[in-house]
Amino acid sequence: MTTLGGGGVGAYGLNYQYLATADYFLRYLGANPELIPRATLVVDPLVTKSDGKEDDIVDFAIEIDSEPTHSVQVKSSLDPAEYPLQPAQARDVLQRLLSNQAPNSLILTNKPLSPQLLGEAEAEGTQDQRTTYVWSAGRSRLLAKRAGPLGSSSTHDRPPNYAIQLPTR
Repeated sequence: MTTLGGGGVGAYGLNYQYLATADYFLRYLGANPELIPRATLVVDPLVTKSDGKEDDIVDFAIEIDSEPTHSVQVKSSLDPAEYPLQPAQARDVLQRLLSNQAPNSLILTNKPLSPQLLGEAEAEGTQDQRTTYVWSAGRSRLLAKRAGPLGSSSTHDRPPNYAIQLPTR
């Protein structure tokens, strides 16, 4: 097998990101056909943090009637078995996603969950060759971190819905 250099690895990551984006959006619309005329897919939206700096955490977002409903980060690897998704990485991504207004935050990945993350996550279900995990331990830590700086009048007070989704092998 030919080993890819940095450009090839980057191209693979972008190709996976765009295919995962199209796949998720089309499946979402297929399950919710009434939303088709109201839904917008935003790829690489500009997200501004509370300090005014840009944050590139959201790879794609879904908006319904111009209101964000989903913020999604796509993680991939050419060798997913060698580089599983670790709790620290998942926590960082989800924490940054949860700072957005969308009530649904999601990591889409081809990486398996690390043994530690798999032990902490709960399989929510499998549909269309995708398994969705909810990470309760990560959720409580994330919510505790979110509670302080966001204040009580924020739209972020509602309990967020978030998950990690990966292909079923």
